[in-house]
Formats: sequence, C-alpha cells, structure tokens
Amino acid sequence: METVEYDLEEMHAVQTALLRTFKEVCARHDYRWFLAFGSLIGAARAGGMLPWDDAIDLVMPWGDYAAMVSLP
Repeated sequence: METVEYDLEEMHAVQTALLRTFKEVCARHDYRWFLAFGSLIGAARAGGMLPWDDAIDLVMPWGDYAAMVSLP
C-alpha cells in the first residue's frame, strides 16, 4: 500500500471550510448536530482542531441525518 503525504495545516483549513458549510446547511434546514470525540476536545481545549487530528467527528440525531441525506 502506498503512503500518502499531506500537509496537515492545509487539511485543517479545508476541513474548517467544510465544517462551516455543513453548519450553514444544517442551520438552514433546522438539523441538529454536535461535535464529538477529538473534534470536541480540540474545540474545547485548543480553540480549534487538535494539531495532530486529521478528521472531523460529528454526530446528529437519526431523523435529522435521514432528512439531510434525502435532500435533492
């Protein structure tokens, strides 16, 4: 398997932009969501993403998720 190199700061910038868009879509449709796991710890402890984290951890109630994935 090939190892892929990436710039973590660049990845965090892209993930932050994606999270902002996700937040706007959820607000527009009244979907509830929450940060979880490392993302929640990063927000609470580091004021953003944990320096070594390469994922965004989100949870949402099943009904909101089902409604969101059925959007056109």
